Amino acid sequence: IYAHSVLGSELKGHLEQPAYYFDEQQPLATKHLDVLLMSQGWRRFDWTKLLQDEYPAYQYPFEQSILLTGRVEKELNKKKAPGIVTMTVSLRPLHPVDSVKATPQLYQLPTSEDGHFLLNELYFQDTMNVFIQARSAKGATDFKILPDMFNQPTAHFASLEASQAPAAAYVKKMSEWAALDKSIQMAKGNILLQEVVVKSAKPIDTRTRLYSTPDVVINAAAMVSKPMNVFQFLYGVAGVNVQGGGGGQMSIFIRGSNAEPIYVLDGIVVDKSMVQALSANDIESVEVLKDGKAAVYGARGSNGAVIFFTKRGNPNYDYSQEIASGATTIKLAGYSKARAFYSPRYDVPDERHNLPDFRSTVHWQPNVRTNAQGMAEITFFTSDETTRMIATCEGTSGKGLLGVGSHAFEAGKKK
Repeated sequence: IYAHSVLGSELKGHLEQPAYYFDEQQPLATKHLDVLLMSQGWRRFDWTKLLQDEYPAYQYPFEQSILLTGRVEKELNKKKAPGIVTMTVSLRPLHPVDSVKATPQLYQLPTSEDGHFLLNELYFQDTMNVFIQARSAKGATDFKILPDMFNQPTAHFASLEASQAPAAAYVKKMSEWAALDKSIQMAKGNILLQEVVVKSAKPIDTRTRLYSTPDVVINAAAMVSKPMNVFQFLYGVAGVNVQGGGGGQMSIFIRGSNAEPIYVLDGIVVDKSMVQALSANDIESVEVLKDGKAAVYGARGSNGAVIFFTKRGNPNYDYSQEIASGATTIKLAGYSKARAFYSPRYDVPDERHNLPDFRSTVHWQPNVRTNAQGMAEITFFTSDETTRMIATCEGTSGKGLLGVGSHAFEAGKKK
């Protein structure tokens, strides 16, 4: 951390053994550091301009969250600015853990006059499936959506011929460990199963439903002809009164109520305007809760509930089969998930602890916090073969100060 922050990040060329130049035990380190800077070139800053308070213009703003940016163009005439267009953005986890986490996040935002849009303050891990739809104030959808995509660098792999010997030794040791583990499991009476290949899986709709059985279910996807407005799906439904029509505002009243019900979109309670902005072609089904069944939504459901499920909101929906005007789907990468370092707990009884332990790195802890005196204590278990170890600690303080240190010590071998 220290060598990269104050030296490696400032140089253009490759840096061999950067920690050497900060080793106080090396008498020539300072002189060699001088030579390094002269040969590699300290070119990041133009000091003459900086001393005159002349700073370069920022090409990109400082990002404090995940951003989704892009622009909207007319589908047939990209030179013509579309004016202010309303964008509807739906984010759903690519690998949902459960139905709650699979609930999509919905956003609505306007574009600028020249068609650019920005959605910030997004915080998520792994990857999101993003559905973006553009619609003008008059309901036009003939737009082309062009999200700004980050192109990941291409991975390059070097030959590993020089490391074949260590790799072979590692494979041999792991094979021995696997054979020992198998013999222990078989001795305990366990049965070794043959390979099982899953050829297909039944798709499961993981969208959240707080109720068991709705009063009305309308399969909109099965309709040959779709209405002009999503509220028109409810025409003729017993106990449901649809008022208004044409291109104007429409309202729904469920029997016995003098106020409109709540509107739910793919499991999320939304404003009426968000539902009216949807195209009838996007609706998969509509469900209605009358009387007391909508009480699952609390006081908001006292006048009933109308639940819309979209085709794209279905986690099993195949986007490749659809070409929609004014809409697009992308995958947006989030923050990397923190990986937990494996550390066995030998203080807890476990039969697997009878297996040999060949770990080379016995402990790694990314969040050691010291007390006011700068002291901290960590505990870990060593491996069966390691007796001499080197502990390296490096990091930063709350004020950005860098520090690094190492210490060698001995540990007794397992008897």
